[in-house]
Amino acid sequence: LEIIGAEYDNGLKIGTRPSTENFTNPIWNEYCEFVVKFPDLALLRLAVMDEDIFGDPYVIAHAVYPLTCLRGGFRSVTLLNGHSEELEASVLLVHFTFTPGKMVPVTPA
Repeated sequence: LEIIGAEYDNGLKIGTRPSTENFTNPIWNEYCEFVVKFPDLALLRLAVMDEDIFGDPYVIAHAVYPLTCLRGGFRSVTLLNGHSEELEASVLLVHFTFTPGKMVPVTPA
């Protein structure tokens, strides 16, 4: 999971444990939390990774959504390949919860 957006939010990443038992219908069941300062400029990127024979990771499927377009609750997220084409029968079932926080002033470095 990754947030792409303004300078202060860019690069927020959280990795999950590899799913090693069920390759057809993997289950991660993990909780991730991001604090985003500028949600109007932020995109959420979900990526499903694999490793090649040398152990180097690569993306096999992904989805990118503007944070302001996401709604809370359970959502079915359609995954795309490297050419941004839909992968048939490839979706992630995710649960989103959004908690408005207090505004924190940000000063440029």
